Amino acid sequence: MNRAAAKKRIFIGLKEVAGYYYYISQGLRELGYPVTLLYLSQHQFRYGSGYSNRLLSLLYKLERCSLQNTRGRGAGLLRNLAGIVARMYRDFVVRPVIFVWALLHHDVFIFGFASTFFFYVDTFILRLAGKQIIYVFNGSDARPPYIDGSAHKRALRLRKPLQMLFLLLQTMRIKTRVFLIEHLAHRVIIWPGGAQFLTRRAISGITIGVPLCIKPITGHPPPPAGDKITILHAPSNPVEKGTDRIREVISKLKQRYSIAFVEIRNMPNEQVLQEITKCDFIIDQLYSDTPMAGFATEAAFFGKPAVVGGYYARHLRLIHAEEDIAPSLFVHPDELESAIEKMVTDAAFRNELGQRAQHFVRTRWHYTEVARKYAVIIEGEAIPDSWWFDPRRIQYVHGWGCPETAIGIMVSRMVKNFGAWSLFLNDKPQQKAALLQLAGLQEKN
Repeated sequence: MNRAAAKKRIFIGLKEVAGYYYYISQGLRELGYPVTLLYLSQHQFRYGSGYSNRLLSLLYKLERCSLQNTRGRGAGLLRNLAGIVARMYRDFVVRPVIFVWALLHHDVFIFGFASTFFFYVDTFILRLAGKQIIYVFNGSDARPPYIDGSAHKRALRLRKPLQMLFLLLQTMRIKTRVFLIEHLAHRVIIWPGGAQFLTRRAISGITIGVPLCIKPITGHPPPPAGDKITILHAPSNPVEKGTDRIREVISKLKQRYSIAFVEIRNMPNEQVLQEITKCDFIIDQLYSDTPMAGFATEAAFFGKPAVVGGYYARHLRLIHAEEDIAPSLFVHPDELESAIEKMVTDAAFRNELGQRAQHFVRTRWHYTEVARKYAVIIEGEAIPDSWWFDPRRIQYVHGWGCPETAIGIMVSRMVKNFGAWSLFLNDKPQQKAALLQLAGLQEKN
């Protein structure tokens, strides 16, 4: 084959997020691109992976095996020494070998969740080597920690004097990471609700879509008419997903309606899909910064609508074109009860929303359609203006995974301990002012 006419060779890694990169790799392969998909960290929900080189696969499996063996029984000292050896093998053998191999055999690198072989030195080398670099941010990898529920949870596990220092160091780390990636990558894809630290134009992840590639599950009859309304909730992180509040609302609604509430956790993806087919609708989460994340997208594939809570609901149509907005019942957290009640009592609304959501994810967010958008970016074609957004114009500061009261407390403590500079938003005065207002503070002149 003429090399000039050959498809660009694509490397995708190094982390997985709800099957996103697996589905992208599948779509690009169907479009004729040679793709290597590789994860350097395990993912608990068992999405697929693929290796196009036997040596690469062997090195990776040896790493996983060596790390797993350090968690077994035995003397603590020996286990710790085994852990040190395993990590040295990973950092000084596996990663360098894989990186050199990838550098020599690929033209395009798509990195997910801010992943890197070694502290973005590899990204700099790839840039010097003339490789095309695309970075995809998936949420907490770019979002300021003081508006991120998962960071709050980690901070609160520490003793009080260390909590704010932890958040400050995390904030500095993520701000630095975003800066490096923005300046080293050729293209950045991110969901606008988590783009507070970006300084340059980026491609909207909501416009690109969440790629879906699910085999239909047969043999699941619809719930019989007259049965209880079955609601499914599958929180990967109950605190950040607002599960306690969701349970509270469901308990209240059960006093008036016939509801079966099913909550599942830590199941392989195949079992989650089975549970989706048995429900009438799902409740995804309470503090989302997107109308349809991974779980809601999978539910939509089967025609099951989603209730999604999030402060971003009131910013959605100020930022995104209507045709890009995935159909869900996306409401302010204070409106959760009325939203669930609407879904329970109005079968026509519920069914119509499920049908619209299903059509949306099976067409606009079908994995091959999302892959075609990636192909436009990869081939250097003119990217439509509608795909881009300017992070300086985003006024959303409520983050993900926590109520606004918690954000106000964290921001207030950050500013009182270190000053308003610690928010690292001097380049976005409106966002900074909104956060200070949320915290009940005013910036000193």
